[in-house]
Amino acid sequence: MNDYWYWEIKFYINFPSGKREGTFSVDRNNASTAELAQKELLTAYKDDPYRLVNGEVEGDNHELVIDSCSKVSPDFDLLKPFLKNFEF
Repeated sequence: MNDYWYWEIKFYINFPSGKREGTFSVDRNNASTAELAQKELLTAYKDDPYRLVNGEVEGDNHELVIDSCSKVSPDFDLLKPFLKNFEF
């Protein structure tokens, strides 16, 4: 499991009431590059931008801004106590 990683995208959405930050994860099996991972986020944003940041519907006046897109490799030794029925 040491070679497992996923994409973590940090972003915010500018709404009329203010900026709301969020984080979006994409499994490496669904996106082999950062560009593909960002396309996954854009698809989710087009479907329902409010769900990405647990926001209230405020109309169509909003904008998505991507801050970063990084590969993340979890430390499974640190996570083992929380994943009791998972085989490593």
